[in-house]
Amino acid sequence: MKKAKYIMKNSLVKTLLVTLSLGFLTSCSSDSGFKTIDSKEAYRMIQEEDVVILDVRTPEEYAEGHIENSINIPLDEIETRFEELNKEDTILVYCRSGNRSKSASNLLVKQGFTHIFDFGGLNTWKYGIVK
Repeated sequence: MKKAKYIMKNSLVKTLLVTLSLGFLTSCSSDSGFKTIDSKEAYRMIQEEDVVILDVRTPEEYAEGHIENSINIPLDEIETRFEELNKEDTILVYCRSGNRSKSASNLLVKQGFTHIFDFGGLNTWKYGIVK
């Protein structure tokens, strides 16, 4: 009986570990069509790769300070201005806190963009802004 209990407990632990691992993997590779990254990874990509930095805040917020070389297309204009972007480019999307960047990333994916990276908002950006 002890051996059966041990096998059952061991099996349960293995099942739990597999389930947690799969959950982690699926959370890293979003089903939404874009990838969520942190600001550190975004900064690395900006330094090392050819990327477009897309600020989806209002023009007023953008004027108060933005990431250098970013372009501003407010969230409420994405659906009418997406043709200003190249669908083949790697696009890093941000806003103030991460809510609008997620919405914008979803809208871009729906328009056929395939290299979209959402890195949240300026509230976690530690690498300087320009005004």
